[in-house]
This record gives sequence, structure tokens and C-alpha cells, in this order.
Amino acid sequence: MGEASALRACQQDTGTACTGLVAAGDSEVVRAEGGTYVTVKFGIYAFDGPGNATVAQKAVGASARQQATGEVKMMQVDAGADETESFADVPKSAVTGTVKQVVMRVGGAVVRVRSLELDSDAELTELAKLQVERVRKVAAGENPDA
Repeated sequence: MGEASALRACQQDTGTACTGLVAAGDSEVVRAEGGTYVTVKFGIYAFDGPGNATVAQKAVGASARQQATGEVKMMQVDAGADETESFADVPKSAVTGTVKQVVMRVGGAVVRVRSLELDSDAELTELAKLQVERVRKVAAGENPDA
């Protein structure tokens, strides 16, 4: 993601100026599970420090809740982040699946994990923990894939 597109994406996600944004990225994993496709999206915004990351983390969570199309149910996900907000967007009908989101701040980074049709809260927690571990490794100058 280029610098200008990263800034635009951050501003759209947060509704803020994204002051101090250094880098951004995202990825998506899709797997077939019993006739259903489970999608997990990962996103990260790296900032120049925890202060700017805190503003963005709170804004991402608030924006995601406002965009929910169903009933918002807060969740408890402990992934070891400095700050965490997690919730499920439970649909009003069976036409769409439940979207679960975890928005975390790890130092100067904001990490978002979004899932569609992932039934297991434990699996969502493990995916969030994995992201926290990766951010901490990078912050320590280590290769997160090692």
C-alpha cells in the first residue's frame, strides 16, 4: 500500500486525520468450512507513537460499531494488546453471517482482525494473539516469520 493510499484508507477507517501514520497494510484469508466460506481480514496501521495510535484505535472501533448492520454485542477478547475493543455484529436475519471484530493497540500500531462466519471465539482470540505477537516481534527488530 503506497503512502497516499495508506493515509486515505486510515482516514476512511477512522474519520480522523491519521496524524503520525507511518505505514499500513492488510491481508485476507478465506477457507471453506462445511459449505460456508470463512473470511478473516487483517489490517494494521503503524504510527509514530502510542498517542496517535490510541486516537486511531478508538476511532476505528467507534466507526466499525456505527457501520454495523445488526445488533452490536460487545465481546471479551484478551490477546495481550495494550488496548482492545471487540464486538460482534449479529445480523437481524439469517441472510448474512455474524461479523466479529477485534481492534487492538500494540505500542504504536493499530491492529484489526475481522471475521465473517467464524463461529469460534477461541479461534478469533488466537488469531488476535498471533497478530499481537507479530507486531511485538517487529517492534523488537525481529523477523515475525522466523
